[in-house]
Amino acid sequence: MGSRLALWRSNARPGVRGSLYYLCFWSSVGMYVPFINVYFTNLGLSGQQIAMFGAISPLAVLLFNPLVGATADRRGWHVQLLLSMLTFTALSQIALAFPTSFFTILPVMVMLAVARGPIAPLADSMIAGMAVRHQLAYGKLRLWGSVGYAVTSLLGGIWWAKTGYPTMFILTGCMTGLVAIVANSLDHTPELRKTTVKPAKAPRDAAFIAIVIITGLVGAAFSMVSMFDGNLIQKLSGGSTMMLGILPCVIASTEVPVMLKADRVIARFGTAKTLAIATLILGLGFIGSGMVSEAWMLIPIGMFRACGFGLYSVAIIRLITERIPTNLLATAQGLISAIGGGLSPLLATQAGGYMFDVSGPQLVFIVAGMCIGLATLVVGLGLKLNWFKPAAPINA
Repeated sequence: MGSRLALWRSNARPGVRGSLYYLCFWSSVGMYVPFINVYFTNLGLSGQQIAMFGAISPLAVLLFNPLVGATADRRGWHVQLLLSMLTFTALSQIALAFPTSFFTILPVMVMLAVARGPIAPLADSMIAGMAVRHQLAYGKLRLWGSVGYAVTSLLGGIWWAKTGYPTMFILTGCMTGLVAIVANSLDHTPELRKTTVKPAKAPRDAAFIAIVIITGLVGAAFSMVSMFDGNLIQKLSGGSTMMLGILPCVIASTEVPVMLKADRVIARFGTAKTLAIATLILGLGFIGSGMVSEAWMLIPIGMFRACGFGLYSVAIIRLITERIPTNLLATAQGLISAIGGGLSPLLATQAGGYMFDVSGPQLVFIVAGMCIGLATLVVGLGLKLNWFKPAAPINA
């Protein structure tokens, strides 16, 4: 088995390996994320209890991601750590099929949060590094994640209504196991590790701080929305499970052509200006989602929002790789995710749970849009003060 994986890694093109990883990983995410909080609601859990589950993941990201990222860069354990995190994530997902009360679900959610948190920054740093070294368009790799998410969220909305949610968790865990196999084909930067003498330290310039703030605000918005988007869909659609799958599918499908053209947009306008456009679209999209009164209206607004996310997901990674030396990417991604996926969502999930209990999911979306509006202002300030000029690469 090991020799076959080594042969696959040596023969398969880097673009194929990166694309296949995103396809499989985001397929596993689409299988359960759009439905998990609806499942918790159906079990009778309150908005505050669901928000507590939502807060576990940001806390784990805040505590563990910087350590995992720095260890990966210092020791060269990128693949090993990624495989370990994926394995424990798969086991946690399967385990979620069985408990049905808040206190029995809680320890499983803790295990899932600790394991899942470092996966995205580790994989993104590795694939972004591959894209830089092999002169690949990152957007063309990342778009396959949206393809996978679109397909599995649509099928999940149809299938889980028939089989029930426990089956969802078991199949998702099996899919994550497949992701671990694909992840073993990714490569990192061994030639840089050999020349690195000093421990990895992330830069502390104005651009890096701005990136942290931007991802923090966007992370807060998405954490609030991701908890209760299913509840908004069900409220407006009269409880339709199929709509829970259709809308994420439409949104993810819209992201694909946007990501395909994202590198061209960046080449024309620049990375930072593209990021400003992306956050503006995202903010308006979230506010619009919170103001509609019919379920069908979520589809065109969701497609509009998807254009913003498609540009954002490519532009933010491009901006990080332009500012951060290749041998520090995992360290920087760990620190950025600690804020964008840790501290700010930790605070935002509790606020979102309170707003949901008091006023419903619409207010959550409107406040999320306002958070992203603040991120747009930060990008604009950085453009005005010329913070985002690409830094010279450092390979040692």
